[in-house]
Amino acid sequence: ECALATLSRGFANLDDDGQVPAFVFGDVETTHLSVRNLSPIGESVPIDELVKEYRCAISKNPSLSGPTSFAPLIDKAVAVVKEAGYTFHVLVILADGEVSTTLNCFDKTKQAIVRASNVPLSIVMVGVGDGPWETMHTLDTQLPERKFDNFHFVPFATFHKQMRTKSAAEQRVAEAAFAVCALQEVPEQFKRISKLG
Repeated sequence: ECALATLSRGFANLDDDGQVPAFVFGDVETTHLSVRNLSPIGESVPIDELVKEYRCAISKNPSLSGPTSFAPLIDKAVAVVKEAGYTFHVLVILADGEVSTTLNCFDKTKQAIVRASNVPLSIVMVGVGDGPWETMHTLDTQLPERKFDNFHFVPFATFHKQMRTKSAAEQRVAEAAFAVCALQEVPEQFKRISKLG
């Protein structure tokens, strides 16, 4: 919730209509094959209500499951970009673990990231929890077949520790540092996307 709230505040000024598509993946219902809307009322959620919608969803259906694949979520984000006329979007993935190697989840996730490099989509994966995160670093740095570096991994644990143990002023600095770290590659990705047309 802390990561989601911090990023929501960071993105609020970057979003043009205050609404963001929000999806759940990796639960008993979706497993590694699909996604579902976070909110029962539709695909988009007011950005300032993301945490509230998340709390509501998790209280009704706290059935996290595996295996984990980001492929259905990335493919859904690509569809959102296409439906929006190929305007620039940022997909933020919050996950508590690595992509599974079972059932080809890792390979399918890599393929989805490569496909996503054909549209103006930046992917920011925020790892909540203690990992392990080796495969996230692989996805971040070792996919040369992409048209541009469209995937950025940020481990949240260090920032979260600073947010919980410091004064209010130091917590705000830690939140700002996390937001900057999460979004640091977006300007360069946007520039690269623009050059690619």
